[in-house]
Amino acid sequence: MRILFVAPYLPSPVRFRSLRIIQGLANLGHRVTVVALCNNRASDHAAYQTLTESCEAVHLVPLSRGGAIMQSALHLATNTPLWAASHISPSLNSTLTRLLSERQFDIGHVEHLRIAYVAPILRKHMPVVFDAVDCVTDQHQTRLEDAERGTLDRMLSQKDFDKLRKYEPSTAAQFDKVLISTEQGASRLMELAESEGATLSIDVVPNGVDLDYFRPQLGVPVLPGNIVFPGQMNNFADRDAVNYFCKEIFPGIRNAYPLATVTFVGGEPTPALQALAADRNSGVEVTGRVVDARPYLARAAVAICPMRVNGSRNRILQIMAMGKALVAGPPACRALDLDLARECLCMADMPLSFATQIIHLFNHPEEAARLGKNARTYVEEHHDWSRIVRRLGQIYDDVIAARTYVAA
Repeated sequence: MRILFVAPYLPSPVRFRSLRIIQGLANLGHRVTVVALCNNRASDHAAYQTLTESCEAVHLVPLSRGGAIMQSALHLATNTPLWAASHISPSLNSTLTRLLSERQFDIGHVEHLRIAYVAPILRKHMPVVFDAVDCVTDQHQTRLEDAERGTLDRMLSQKDFDKLRKYEPSTAAQFDKVLISTEQGASRLMELAESEGATLSIDVVPNGVDLDYFRPQLGVPVLPGNIVFPGQMNNFADRDAVNYFCKEIFPGIRNAYPLATVTFVGGEPTPALQALAADRNSGVEVTGRVVDARPYLARAAVAICPMRVNGSRNRILQIMAMGKALVAGPPACRALDLDLARECLCMADMPLSFATQIIHLFNHPEEAARLGKNARTYVEEHHDWSRIVRRLGQIYDDVIAARTYVAA
């Protein structure tokens, strides 16, 4: 089938969900045309070259900082959140209108709420699915909990959040089908829709993981007592997780296992974390930004995701794909079907249980190995991109058939 794929950014290894979907669709023989907003960065050129290898056509629509500011100003008094208004592009609308006048597409695929405003343009010509990826209202609620933000920033965020909780479900309701990456996100979005009197048809299409890149490295010696947490310290969820682990969990581990160490892998560590790592007796190591986190994961005895609030969930799939024993907080596990994944990891929501489970895995490496093996099997069965894209193709077929039936 011929697919029109619209995104608020260039699909790339960083924006991996959209890139993997597009590549997978192309591998199945579908013809994909991409229309994406871009910022004309150097990285956009590389992403463009990668896309052209899989796509029938790629159309880039520049999004300038000045244009984003102007659109935000124009929508201050409207019901559109500034978060979404900043990506409104008349040039995108005109590009889509021109393309649709020149050729026919079987289905449209719009990724992310930021450009879901294009739905009315596309739906005149074909059925359209909306890949929400996540429940954005939920994400913004997490950001409101960041006490480090200034008063003005928090006030503006609260105002935008109040708009967003209405805007998200009403906008999603304009599509034939809504996709989302987790069951929890689907439930939350459905709750928002019900509160606004909107009707949504939602399917969960989970994120996948590169099973060839993230795989067990059996030849790498494990460093006894080493714990690893891969993250990005420039977001609230990860900073909170690091502070929580260092203050409330790690001291108990060190009391019971004095040689325990923890390695925080990722860019922009806070000054407090860097100061802690500078103390050679702390057992804390900070890498800063790294090109490849796999060596640190491979050598660790146990991996952790001590999340207390919602944050990135893709790392948990990468850890599991590498066959590592994992102890995680419930918010980190939202990407998983917990009914199927309970034998793949340890979950802990209190400091004592978190520390106890890590120490148990230190003392029972055979149990750590079993969990790691189960984790690898789980992601192979449930987060393989090829399987996910085949399922997406079936969803497309069903949406097209449903629209055809209604039209008939």
